[in-house]
This record gives sequence, structure tokens and C-alpha cells, in this order.
Amino acid sequence: MWITYVAVQQSNLNLLVETAKALKQYLQKRSKQQSLFGKKFMIIDAWSTDLVRLITHFGTCLLASPSSILTFIPPLCPADSALRKQFGSTGRGISLLGLTVRAWSDCLSTVIEPQDQYAALAVSKTQFAIGMASGMITIYDQATCQKIRTLKHREAVGVLKFDNAAGTLVSAGARRVYVWDVTSGTTLWSFNIPHRCLSLAFTDQDRLLLGALSNNCVTTCDMATGIVREIAGWKEVLSTHAYASQPPISAKFNPDATLLAVLYRGKAIALWDLKLDGEYAIFSPGAGAQVICVAFSNANNKYFVASYLDGELVLFDMSEFQVVRRTFANAKVMTCSPDGRTLACGDLRGNISIFDFEGLELLYRIRTDVCIQQLEFSGDGRCLLDMREWQCHIWSPEVLLRSDLSVKDSGYASMSLAPAKEVEYVGYSNPAAITSIAICGDREHIFVGKGDGSVDLFDANCDKQLRTLFSPGRVISLHFDNASDTLINLDHSNRVMIHHCTDFAGTSEELKPLFDQEFSMAICQVLGNTGHTRLLVSSSLKDTLWTISSNNSLITKTIEWESRESFRWASHPSQPDNLVLLISSVLHLYEWSTLNRLTGSQGILLELSRPSAVDIRAIMPCFGKNYFATLFSDVTTQHCSLRGFLWNTSNFPEDSTSTFRTQPCCILDEGVRHLIGYYGRNLVYLTHDGWVCSIDLHGAATIRHFFLPADWLCANGELIIEVAANGDLPTET
Repeated sequence: MWITYVAVQQSNLNLLVETAKALKQYLQKRSKQQSLFGKKFMIIDAWSTDLVRLITHFGTCLLASPSSILTFIPPLCPADSALRKQFGSTGRGISLLGLTVRAWSDCLSTVIEPQDQYAALAVSKTQFAIGMASGMITIYDQATCQKIRTLKHREAVGVLKFDNAAGTLVSAGARRVYVWDVTSGTTLWSFNIPHRCLSLAFTDQDRLLLGALSNNCVTTCDMATGIVREIAGWKEVLSTHAYASQPPISAKFNPDATLLAVLYRGKAIALWDLKLDGEYAIFSPGAGAQVICVAFSNANNKYFVASYLDGELVLFDMSEFQVVRRTFANAKVMTCSPDGRTLACGDLRGNISIFDFEGLELLYRIRTDVCIQQLEFSGDGRCLLDMREWQCHIWSPEVLLRSDLSVKDSGYASMSLAPAKEVEYVGYSNPAAITSIAICGDREHIFVGKGDGSVDLFDANCDKQLRTLFSPGRVISLHFDNASDTLINLDHSNRVMIHHCTDFAGTSEELKPLFDQEFSMAICQVLGNTGHTRLLVSSSLKDTLWTISSNNSLITKTIEWESRESFRWASHPSQPDNLVLLISSVLHLYEWSTLNRLTGSQGILLELSRPSAVDIRAIMPCFGKNYFATLFSDVTTQHCSLRGFLWNTSNFPEDSTSTFRTQPCCILDEGVRHLIGYYGRNLVYLTHDGWVCSIDLHGAATIRHFFLPADWLCANGELIIEVAANGDLPTET
């Protein structure tokens, strides 16, 4: 296929973007001559959309595996897309059940970095950049959403800014500013700053960089010479208004960097004129109003919008010193489109509201569930980027494609606007969202725990919900035991229940629990032995072993700890009567029947390749006997790195009184995000870039099977996925 050829030969997907534009232009020209009816025009129109979505959704994986366009990608596309219709049922690649989406959503792409924390976002005409808490800065191509290069700021990034020509990127942290050449990735200038940078701007045709600092001063840098100097601040000027006694919470330059809005807690907005040194104005909608953020119009220097703590959104006329309009938005962050016509607001709940700027009329709302840290429009104004935690979404709703108005139009409020459209982008806090899954031993059914408190039974062959088994509360974890046909569940109220699950079709009544206990402690882990005759309930400082029976359940033993580092229990892979306890990198063996420790006080030291303070992410028996896999994260580094290991338990001593050291039989490749399970003689895991991979017992070779789309991976930090005995991979999307 031509797409495969482009990915292999050119390693650049911009040709697909240009092809999509050409198809759109062709249809526009033909529409002037004749009506675009017929199957041929429908196919062309569909592919003009699909080529763009193919790149933004799957571009990284397509470049890594060009043949995936023939196998993995079509089944992941919406049912009504041209890709899915023409190539989704060829019989090659993966078989996907349960994907109910029929059309592409307004989310063009999702960029994720689960190992870091996003801290700053900037856009230019052709690129966007994301700065992180670790100091890493990644630059992406705006058209393809593909990574171009990575920079290192050497401290947490606080502010990013492209110059108007998009050839220079400036990054500011708490104590240092770097000026980068975007093309080469080299540092042009760097200098220290005495206080935190609040805002950056370029002026004088990109020859001068301005930085507003938290000490109420502005620092400048000459882009030609790198000379840095501090110009007069506004602290003394505003002393009569009692502003000088506190630092500003934020600051914002207007588009041409002639004005600076400075925000103080509990104070009115101070607008400082940078051209007329010493001139300022105070803006407030009323006494006691507490401002949160502001956004200037990019169309002129007449208007700006301010958001207040009580949820009010106020449009100010700077020339008339008056309030023009008011509405409610609860905006925490705001940004204005390049043409000045559109205002985007993000609230604390994660919702995005798009307004007509001068009319403050709601045009569109996107409901999500993760707090937004920053919003920016793309250089052409056709896309909106949001930054939240370790996710960045690129949105392209049709409302951003409004046709241009006449320059003579004095105001947008006179427009007749259609009712605002509202869409929901479902995430992990959705009440009905899946929170846990467990695979039934017959491989025909899947148990699904949900946020609304129900545990449902699904048919694994057709993704059909068969019935609700019981409703304990918001489910945290599920585990099914094939030997006893029992299901253990833990809910958010620290309630543990065990149900016997066999006759699924016999009744529609809720199942009665064999065990039902609510604990006063915060439960970290629940583990059952084979047959579920023993149940181990663990908190951070207490382990309780229960003996389970149909008549009565009793506490067998309790272990209390004065302190305990990161820990995880697991059943012994080859000895069903024993279990293992891993604390940091030290392992102990215990008896299931008595919870007596079998190893000496020193335990078994697992020798990691990078000895340091570690956090245990997972421990998992695998390959049927003798082996288990572990996943550790290094807590000493700001950029959280994960590493997986395979261990052979056949040479573990049970009665060693001195420290016994053992080395892993295999070290997994860097980039492991999640241990999924094992299938046959292979350990299955997920990488940070979304690939489902496996490695055999001897670590001879890593096989990449297929990938999961980035928007499947961003809803929650903990991915819900397991592998069945037949190789199926149920996951929550």
C-alpha cells in the first residue's frame, strides 16, 4: 500500500497531510461545478479526513511499524471510517470486540508521558512544545503530532514561549532561562533569574525577550547579544494600592507586549503600560472580587477577559475603563484564538468551554474529568491544545472553523449564534467507567467492576453485558480463582467480599457473599490462595490472614509492623502452600496456612541492576512454575523510570540465616509500563509507547505484537488489562 511505502521510504508523514489537503481542495473546486453526490465523492471525502486522523492517532506506531496499516490500525478505527470499512475485516492482524465508536471524535490526538508531569505548554505556527517537571522539553510537529526533538532544561520547566518566527523557543524555570534554536536544538543563550518567571513575551520584531518575574520586575534579554538587564518594576508605582506587600500570583503580557496584567490575591487587576513607564490602570468588576486569570484579545488592544473566584467571566474595555459583558464559566485557565474571535476556558473539573470572545456567548463545551493546567490555540486557530497532568489533548471541533467576518463588523455580539453543542469525553471518573476486570476460568466470561458500584458479567465473545452480579460499592480490584469458582472484590470503603460464581444463567438475583467484611484500615492489597480457603488482607502496617469456609471465617494470624517500605505479597509460583513478601528489594517466604516466616531475618536480596531506593509496582508469578516477574520504579529520580526483572525461585533457600543474594535470570528492556501476565512460555507486558510485547523464558528476543492507541492509555494512570489463557487481552478503553 502507498501509505506503507511513505512510512518506510520517507520516514515522514507530512506527505499524507498534504494529500489530505489536496483531496479537500479537489472537492471544494468540484462543488462549485456540480453537486458532490455519489459513492466516489463520499470515499474521497472520507479519506481526506482519515489520512489526517491516521497520522495524529497512529503516526508514531505507523513509523515504528509501517506494516501495521494493513493489520493493526484498521480495527482500531471508528466503524464508519474509510480505513475500517475498506480494510478492517480482511482477516489479517488483530480481532477487536467492544469498540462501539462509529465516527472520529473531536480529539485529533493525545500525547502522553506517564513517567513525568507536564508543566508548561507553548505553540507556534507549525509546532508545539511541552515542558515537564523533570526538565525535559519535547517539541512536536503540529500537523502530524509527531515528536521532532527533545531538549533538557536542567530544572522543572515553568514557562515556555516561541518567538513569532517560530525559530526560537524560550524555557524558564525557577532560577534559570534557556533560549533554544528550534531547528538544531542548541542553546543560544542562558542566564540566571533572581525570582520565578511568571510570563514571557517577544517584542521589537523578536529582537527583545521580556520576562515578568515574581519580584514585581521585568527582565529583558537582547536576542542578538544575549545581554540581560532588569528594567524598572511596578512595585513602587503600586505602593499606594498596598500591592507591594505581596508577590503576584500570575502575570500576562498582551499580544504586542506593550501591556502587562499583574494579578494579586484579593486585589484588583493592575494593568501596567510598558511603553509609558509608570502608567498603570486598575480594573475590577466590583468590591471584593478575586481574580484568577486573564486573557487579552488578539484582534486589538481594546478588550481583555478576566475570570474570578466566584465563577464570573468579565469582558473589560481597556479604552473606556468599563465592564462590557459578564457571564459564568468557573474558568481556571483561559486563552484567546489568534484571530481574536474565540475564547477557550478550562475549569477545575476539566471541562473546556469555548466562547465568542466579544459576545461571551457559549459556542461549545467539552466535558472531561481531569483538571486542566493550560490551554493554547494552534497557530492557525483550528485546534485547541490542553495540558493536564501527563496528558495533552489536541481538539479540533467544527466551531473553531467559523468563516471570517467582515472587518467592518464592529462586534461579534450581533451575530446570531446557534445553541452551544456539548460533548463528553469519558474518563476514569465517569460513574459507569470500568475500574477493574477479572477473567473467568472458562474464558467465555469477564467480570467487570465499575465506578457506580456494580460488578457485571460480560460475554467475552461479543462484549455483551449479561447481568449484574452484585453491587458492593466503587470497585477497586477483582480476582477470580478457577479452582473454587470464587471472586474476591475490594471496594473504596475497604470492604472485602467473596462470592461463589458458577450458575450465571440460573437466576437474575444478586449473588450472596461467602465472606463480607469491612475494615477500618486503608487496605493496600487483598490476596487469596488457590481455592480461596485463605485470604490475606494487608494495610501499610498490618497483615491479617483469614481462614475462609462456607460456615464461618476466622482470623488465623495478624502481623503488625512498626514501619514498612514499599511492599507486595504474591503466591509462590511453584509452591502453592507458600507465598512471598517483597519489601523494597528483599524477599521473604511465608506459609499460607499459618503466615509463619520461612526465611531468615535477612531474607533474600534481589540484586537490581541499579541499586537505589525503589517502589514496587508489580510482582507476578509467571510461566506456570519457578518464575516470577517484578516491576520496580526508581524513587530517587525526578523522572520516574521503571525496570522489569525475571527471577528463578528454584534456588531460593528457605532456612538461610545469613543474607542470600540472587541475580535476575532476565532483565526486561527499558520502557516497560505494565506487566500484563503470561501466555504459554512468554511474559506479556506493555511499553510506555503503547506496544503490547512479550519475551520468552530465556529472554532471547522481545516480540512486539500490536499497540494500544494513546487515548486508551490516558484516562487513568493504572491501566486495566489482563491476558487470558487463550491469549485474549481484555482491557478498559
